[in-house]
Parts: sequence; C-alpha cells; structure tokens
Amino acid sequence: MKKVLFSLILGAFATFAAGEVYLLGPQRSGGPGKNDGTFPSLEADSILEEPVLINTVRTTSRTALLRISYAELARLLGQYRHGKVKIGPDAMRVEFPIDNGKRIRRILFVRAGHEDEQNTLCFELELPEKLPNNPPWPSELPLPPGAIPVESVAFPERGLIYGSFRHAGRPIAALRSAEGFFRNRDFQPLSGEAGGPEGRGELFFRAKPRAIAWISIADDGSGSVCIRGKQ
Repeated sequence: MKKVLFSLILGAFATFAAGEVYLLGPQRSGGPGKNDGTFPSLEADSILEEPVLINTVRTTSRTALLRISYAELARLLGQYRHGKVKIGPDAMRVEFPIDNGKRIRRILFVRAGHEDEQNTLCFELELPEKLPNNPPWPSELPLPPGAIPVESVAFPERGLIYGSFRHAGRPIAALRSAEGFFRNRDFQPLSGEAGGPEGRGELFFRAKPRAIAWISIADDGSGSVCIRGKQ
C-alpha cells in the first residue's frame, strides 16, 4: 500500500513544472556541509502551492523539488539540532517552531528516484502549535465501528481526502467494514483482500464519477484511508 500511495503522490504533481526557486528552512544560516547544528541552506524549485485543511484548520501546502540526493540530505539533516528530525530509508520528517513558537513548520522529504539520482521531493506545511482535538471525521471516508479518528487532511482543489484512525479490533473486520462502505458508493475492490482471513488493505476504483480510494490497517490498530476524485 505504501508503493500505491507514493505513486498517487507522484502522479498528482506530474503535470506541474518547476517554478519559483526559494530557500527552504527556518533561517538562512548554516550552508550545506557545516556541522554546526543549524538547518542547511537548501534551494528548492517550487512545483505547487495549494490550500489544505488539517483537522479543519486551513493552511497552505507547498511541494518542491530539491536538487540534492536523498542520502546527502539525510546526512545534513542528521546534524540539525534545533528541531525534531525523523529519518527513514525512503522518507524523513523535520519539524521546527516559527513565529516565536506560535506556529510549527513541518517538512516531509521523500526519495524521488534511485539512490544515484540528485533529486528529493519535499512537502511543506505551516500549522498552529496545537491542532483541534477530536477532529470531525470526513463523511466521504469510512470509519470502522469502534475506531477513533486521529487526523484528517483534505486538498479541496484536487478532491483528495485522507484520514487516519485507531482501531482496537482485528484488521480484517475494519477492512470488511470499509469495503461495504465503498461498495455502497459504487466502488469496486481491486485485490479482494477483504475476502480472505487476514486482509490488511485494499485499493478501490469507481468509473463514474471517476475516483480511486485505498485503506490500510496495521496489526497495532493504526489505520489510514484516502479517496481522490469527484465525490
């Protein structure tokens, strides 16, 4: 399911050309290669800016392309000491306060290609220090019985809605509930995992109006669901 999600992300931005070049980060100090704990100066080619709703809070999402390899960027961010950094094999997240701590800037970096390619995708958001608790769950997404909403994200201009939740029951029970929800809205499952005893996720497609959706539930009870297309 992670590969499916990554393909959807790349496809969403494939038609946009690089535009404005801007400096990414909280300040301009600390150039690449300096081991002083400051955020590295990174020139980013802006691809897209669009409104986004996170737990009903409106902000702007910025997508850009960095002319730096994922490995080199991971090395530089590993030296950053003034924010939260989580580095994984294919994605890393940085979070630091701005506006005297009143707001938080979050940046997700994603490997754009093979290890030898000198490009990294980044997705940037600015949010209040605290988001509303108990966010309302989008009616366009299924919520398995007994599940607790965690977060919702909506891109109104692209018809993309995402939600995450916690579920205490068996993953297959949550999956079958979601399948029923989507079938009632004329979606068809593409892999049939809900028909087996240990299904964890499914991809759905609807021809009219055209839309695609997916859901994934982990053994620890964390789940995510997304839909893109005309509602």
